Amino acid sequence: MKSIFFNRHLHRILASLLIVSCIFGNLFPFLNIDLKLLIITPMRLSGFLVACYCAVVWLIRFVERKDSHIISTYKMRIFVSVFLFLWSVYGVAWLLFGNCVDLATTEVMAIITLFLYAFSFFTLIKESKDVMMCLNLFVGSGVVLAIMADIEVVVGSFLETSAYYYTLEQKIALSQTLFPPSTIFTNTNDLSTFLLMCLAIMGYRFLKASTAKEYIVCGVITFILLSPTPISNSTIFYIAFLLLLIIVLFFALLLHTNVKIKLKRTIQIIFSGLIYLFPFNYLIKFAGLKLNSMYFSAKIEEYFKTHTIDPNIPFVPPNEQNANALNDSLMSQLAADQAGYGTIHIRSWLIRAGFDFFAQNPLLGCGPAGFRKMMEQNPAYLEQTRSIVDPHNFYIELLSQYGIAFFAAYIGFVIYMFVKSIKQIFHEMRAGMPGRGVLVFLILTAFLFAGIIPSGFIRFIPVWIPFFLCVITSETSE
Repeated sequence: MKSIFFNRHLHRILASLLIVSCIFGNLFPFLNIDLKLLIITPMRLSGFLVACYCAVVWLIRFVERKDSHIISTYKMRIFVSVFLFLWSVYGVAWLLFGNCVDLATTEVMAIITLFLYAFSFFTLIKESKDVMMCLNLFVGSGVVLAIMADIEVVVGSFLETSAYYYTLEQKIALSQTLFPPSTIFTNTNDLSTFLLMCLAIMGYRFLKASTAKEYIVCGVITFILLSPTPISNSTIFYIAFLLLLIIVLFFALLLHTNVKIKLKRTIQIIFSGLIYLFPFNYLIKFAGLKLNSMYFSAKIEEYFKTHTIDPNIPFVPPNEQNANALNDSLMSQLAADQAGYGTIHIRSWLIRAGFDFFAQNPLLGCGPAGFRKMMEQNPAYLEQTRSIVDPHNFYIELLSQYGIAFFAAYIGFVIYMFVKSIKQIFHEMRAGMPGRGVLVFLILTAFLFAGIIPSGFIRFIPVWIPFFLCVITSETSE
């Protein structure tokens, strides 16, 4: 019986279950169980059951006094687990004794789920091979989502739970316009965040590649992951991806002593970046418009044989929609900011609001989903943000809602992780081969940018998986 609890293959299966259920749980909304105060989703249920299994594993370890070295060896895992546990307790306390909005329950459940996932991954995974198995599964899920997103760009969202879901009548009323790709997430920013984490892992895979086959596989996967991004219109994603390219180029020059390999990889990275920025972006948009036109031509012809358009459905001119889809550049956003509107303008005011709310409650914060509550009570900020009440910035979200202690602990840990990865990179420079230091550095860089892309980062649990795997990687031998 005991061998079952310490079986490596079973641990791999459970880790895979956590990843798949976390990423694809929204595909099965009919499995949700509404208990009034909370909704038990496949993701939460899987996390809870696997966490119970892991609790039994630790109980056996302590009873038999085995693996006592784990406490001294895995300090970072323990620190992150304690941080998430205290964060969960603090959130529950706010629900019980604070003045919270309805969304607060969902946010606290998300924090508890993060703790369960971290505890489970930290228990199940010990070896670097298991980490890479989980990262490969994460990227594989990203490839599936990217292909789903490409289809959505042409035909619209096929999930009724999506914010961009349209009925056939609404699609025809919008007539031949590119649809925002969101797949099973909340919006396009969430999808862009997820793909960015996948691309950070692929950057490491590229640096590790040694054969033509491995280079080709890395290139194909990378461009599949990038395929929905020209329609996503996430400026921060573009900036973060270009920074990742520069970092990968830097490591390629730094870690390899062979001049021919340096030159070859430099050319490959620069060429790939130029292809993505210019022909790839335009080809994706051109192909999307053509396929979209073909799709709607057939749908409209089929629909009008038996129906007429409902006059109550709001009509948005296709040209205006296409302009929004294709021309949301950084320059246009800067121009909009100068005129007093646009993404940059709204985000800057959300940051101002966050610091204002933090100044009012520096120690305890304003509680779970408190940023939304404070925004709804502040007409001056609502006017500047066009009634957007979500922070769109994890650092502001954490600082304003949970106070300086949790914010400082999180930032301190991230800095410690970066310092430790840089020290490891110096060892890898002498060995002439990228290793765990490079992997952690790339994923952490992407994770830092990921915190300022989605509207609400705490509730976006799938993107935290690589972060937990980073923690494990830092304490796992090659």
